[in-house]
Amino acid sequence: MNWNHRKVLPLFAAVLALASAAWLLWRSPPAANAAIATPRPMQVPDQAAVGTSGSSLLDMPPARLPPPNAPIAAIAAALQQRADAGDSRAACRLAAELIRCRQVAQILPLYEAEKTPLPDRLAGAGKLDEAISLDELRLEKYELQKQCLALPEGLAARAGEYLAQAARAGESEAMMLYLEGQHFPASRMGMLGDPGFEAWHRDTPAMAQALVQRGHPEGAFIQALAYGDDLTAFGGRVPDDPVLREAYSVLLRRLAGTAEPARPNALGAEDLMRARGLAEDWHARHFNNRRFEKNDLTRRLTLMALRRRDAIPAPCES
Repeated sequence: MNWNHRKVLPLFAAVLALASAAWLLWRSPPAANAAIATPRPMQVPDQAAVGTSGSSLLDMPPARLPPPNAPIAAIAAALQQRADAGDSRAACRLAAELIRCRQVAQILPLYEAEKTPLPDRLAGAGKLDEAISLDELRLEKYELQKQCLALPEGLAARAGEYLAQAARAGESEAMMLYLEGQHFPASRMGMLGDPGFEAWHRDTPAMAQALVQRGHPEGAFIQALAYGDDLTAFGGRVPDDPVLREAYSVLLRRLAGTAEPARPNALGAEDLMRARGLAEDWHARHFNNRRFEKNDLTRRLTLMALRRRDAIPAPCES
């Protein structure tokens, strides 16, 4: 795939992650008659049993991470010390917080560019509870920005290093962020020249497959986007495949308990049957035919920076 000619979405597209999820559940795939490519499996270890000194924790619980609402400036040094000593969960949490700092720095200008802030529009429409909730969420983001600005100089630039460490150790949330390329600049400019790009390019297809095999709906979401378009970093990594795209989209609908939409499908009957058969097999084999509650699935597919910190598990501890 020619990366020099690929268009990528800016951060604003990532903010619309929920809209993308709905689009995947209902949009028809492009017509094609493509063969199914099976990614080569990669051995991804389970969550690493290492502690603050890198010692084995097979006979003791891992050290707890700070609570989700802990100020990042207050916990960064301790997380960094643990991560540098080999603690993959600490590396995951630190990377997630540093990425959240980057996301917030890019989201806040979108708020400030609004002629009439959304909370004001909601209040004007009589939706006071929603307006207050959104105002509180925005204030939280501005407070987070203050915390991020207080981080040690140069730490933010190591987000990709800590993320790669945690992802390769098998930390599921780190794998998701790594697959999405959230440690790369939102514009993707300079991505090819990043020192970690070659390793990311090599490891991500099997890592995405491993997430699905572990029963993470986020893995199915990432795969459905990637095989359908090149809207994400990982989407530019794998060749478009309408059969696999449809298979993962059907899997998402099964996970959400959503009925098959009454719409024409551009795939031929044989390819459509193959895609649905794959989805049925994956749903049974990797998810035990589980259905996810709407709120849980929504939270999982929402951009990390837009989640309420007091209403979710701490990153890398869910």
